[in-house]
Amino acid sequence: MSIEDQVVSLELAKKLKEIGVEQESLFYWASGSLLFFEEVDWSDVDTYSAFTAVELTDLLPTSIGKNTRLAILKFEDVWKVAYFDMIDGNIIGLSEKRKLADALAGLRIWLSIIAAELEKAGYTGL
Repeated sequence: MSIEDQVVSLELAKKLKEIGVEQESLFYWASGSLLFFEEVDWSDVDTYSAFTAVELTDLLPTSIGKNTRLAILKFEDVWKVAYFDMIDGNIIGLSEKRKLADALAGLRIWLSIIAAELEKAGYTGL
């Protein structure tokens, strides 16, 4: 498995930066596709954190409400990440991707978009 398979895609890395996720990671995308193993300080080149799945898991709350938990499931060729309501069985904010890092990034992006609505509905911990 290559390191590119273990980090978030460049496209999702850009979205994470756009929504204000702190750009601190073990790996970085720069010059559109290069992967560096330390932060690159080139003022004329855009850099994006190439978060690993573990780093992205740390960016997500374990729960967004009293009865919800972060659930990470692997199927044949897809990862599914969501919040699961343990009382009524509802799934909240499902993200499905081939790579675990991309599925986790999708859920983090969804959280940033929907946070205000979730808080109005009584979900906490965002």
